[in-house]
Amino acid sequence: MTQKRRTLLFFICLSSFLIVAPTIVLYSQGYRFDLKNRTITKTGAFYVKVSPKNCDILINNKFKSKTDFLFGSDLIENLVPATYLIEIKKEGYIPWQKNLKIKAMMTTEAKNVILFPQNLDFQTKTSGVKKIFPLPSNKKIILEKRDSQGWYLTSFDLKNNLEEVLVLEKDFNKKKLVSSLLDLTLSTDSKKAIVKIALGETEKFFLIDTENKNNPILLDSLGNFEKISFQDNDSSKFFILKNSILYSGNFSTLKTTKLIEKIIDFNSNNNELYLLDSAGFIFKTNDLTRLPIQRLSETPFTIMSELPYEFKIFNQNIFLKQENKLFLFNEKIKEFTEIAKNVNNFIVSQDNNKLAYLNDTEISVYFFKEKLEQIEQSQSNQNILLVRFSEKINQIFWLNNDYLVFTINNKLKAIEIDNRDQPNIVDLAEFNNPQIYFNKENKNALILTEGNLLISDQILP
Repeated sequence: MTQKRRTLLFFICLSSFLIVAPTIVLYSQGYRFDLKNRTITKTGAFYVKVSPKNCDILINNKFKSKTDFLFGSDLIENLVPATYLIEIKKEGYIPWQKNLKIKAMMTTEAKNVILFPQNLDFQTKTSGVKKIFPLPSNKKIILEKRDSQGWYLTSFDLKNNLEEVLVLEKDFNKKKLVSSLLDLTLSTDSKKAIVKIALGETEKFFLIDTENKNNPILLDSLGNFEKISFQDNDSSKFFILKNSILYSGNFSTLKTTKLIEKIIDFNSNNNELYLLDSAGFIFKTNDLTRLPIQRLSETPFTIMSELPYEFKIFNQNIFLKQENKLFLFNEKIKEFTEIAKNVNNFIVSQDNNKLAYLNDTEISVYFFKEKLEQIEQSQSNQNILLVRFSEKINQIFWLNNDYLVFTINNKLKAIEIDNRDQPNIVDLAEFNNPQIYFNKENKNALILTEGNLLISDQILP
């Protein structure tokens, strides 16, 4: 080889090295050439966690990888910054898809993805049912049923599918008046229930045992009252509100003891009693025999006697619903602040970090904490409008901390709260005028439709 050729070969190799070496270094450091923008850019990544496991991941309609069989997760790296159509699929399940932005030197996450079965099976367990009353234990439900002899209450064991009669209409209605069941309130231990009955033109309250078939106890001797509730730690005791005076009592004697005056409403949570007085102040106590009791609010809430109020406690969150306005007690400033208008119903998530509420056609979510993951927050407060329909939304429940289930236009639907791009909404089933309840323990749905009680296969993996 001549000197000239050796020199030429040397410069070719040197040029190749000067081109290839930086390219290799840049590639190893996560840089890629963006063909669309014709620039070298730092890449990003996409992390996903899915239930069930072993799902296909497609990016822009091209198969990319599978989630692992142990954790159902996968990390896809070296993605040029852009918006990608992400699709997650598995045979027998409804696909999930979303347009997500991948940013340089960042990992975009979708770690709460659930794929729902395409054909969710339901089995009929019993018929002749009018209403469902879930027990706090999630192991049994109380059913109101009707036959040719009238209405009656049964206890249905969700694990063993066993049903037994608790009490008959005639046990409440000795005079054989026209009667109907208006309401049923269960104790926290699920052992007893207060039953509200319409008898002729009057309303009567009874105490029943949900574990044994006994005659109902008539509560007439308590007189007229605005509200009655079991005490948290003892189902043999109760609180009762009469003429704005709160009393405690015992079901065995039906004798009451006066506790405190000028009370509009009360509620209990974890053996603590919360009170709303006529001046608009909130109090909390676990022992009403010790005075004075703790006042939580410094600024009173303006009470308007002509408006209806709903006072609820979820974990440590205190809510007050004034007509259709929803207020949350702010512990920092020690007063109620309005968080939503036009609220028909609301329910707190299982992790107590967020609240779902609805009006006739909209579902919204309020976050108690400011740190929001996988949420596209376009407002200055902590509310997001999740979805709007043209039909009326009926019931709503949390499936887990990231998905809701609701009924609309006779359809049972599930929706994620990840509102990036748009939330995934899936149709689970369709029934005529369904009443639903989600069993958190068994992860399945109970449906009352046309008098039949149906129980689904497991909805959540």
